[in-house]
Amino acid sequence: MILHHYLAIEYNYRLPLLVYTDKGWEIERETYADELLDQLSVAAEKGQYEFVESLKDRNRGMILLLLDKIEDSGNKELITILKAWQMIEYKKIKIRLQEVIDVLEKIVDMPDQKRNQEVISFSANKKWLSLPEEIRRKLERNVWCGFCLDVVKIENYLVKESSQGILLQGKCQKCGNKVVRVID
Repeated sequence: MILHHYLAIEYNYRLPLLVYTDKGWEIERETYADELLDQLSVAAEKGQYEFVESLKDRNRGMILLLLDKIEDSGNKELITILKAWQMIEYKKIKIRLQEVIDVLEKIVDMPDQKRNQEVISFSANKKWLSLPEEIRRKLERNVWCGFCLDVVKIENYLVKESSQGILLQGKCQKCGNKVVRVID
């Protein structure tokens, strides 16, 4: 790798460090952007919006390449996580994120495709995920439905913040009507 000029040795005081050359970084940047796109898709699918914190102070060229790949993917499922990312990012990246969101929102939906375009509360989601998984599952199964007049399981929910605490807004598993669970 060194002989073919993909890696170079630099010294930090007396310590040798392997670093990418421009030629090597060009290849790695593309590969790394693809890997981040996969990780971002999985995080969006699982509702793990805290993943965007790990994207904040990365190489700007690689982040812009990642945003180009997101835009080219046409994956509308990423809109919510992009909006969460936009809330913590610097100005130039915020502008590019908005451009990508605008492009994704204009794409015509497939009839069977689910999508969630509401802005989630980044801090509320963090609090929600800080609860042990067993407790979260119990709370999901303990939601009152005014239509069923019973305790039901909530599904397809968003985690939001309110003055009372964390809100889970979603649908009743039995009847499909809207339900809300307050967690204080």
